[in-house]
Amino acid sequence: MGDIFSKKFEFDEKEQIIADVFRQSIVEFVKNGTPLNRHQNWPDIGKELRYLRISPELEVKPGFFNESASFWYRIREHGFDMAQLLPTKEASKSSKEEL
Repeated sequence: MGDIFSKKFEFDEKEQIIADVFRQSIVEFVKNGTPLNRHQNWPDIGKELRYLRISPELEVKPGFFNESASFWYRIREHGFDMAQLLPTKEASKSSKEEL
């Protein structure tokens, strides 16, 4: 049973799975640094950016926002790391050599 803002409601079976996975994963991540739950193994992200799609039918999928992520990798080719708001190491070396 859920209780949001003092309004009681009942979870159906699918909603209960989603709530359990989400709650267990968050609690375990905070306690141990690993988002474990009893319904699905949540693997490391890996190079292919795997993620757990939390829905009634849980599944591990590759390529979390591949198109968006590729933009940030491509911009590094131009000498700037937007995620850290810093020049890349290669760009820093070349600007020092110019001085």
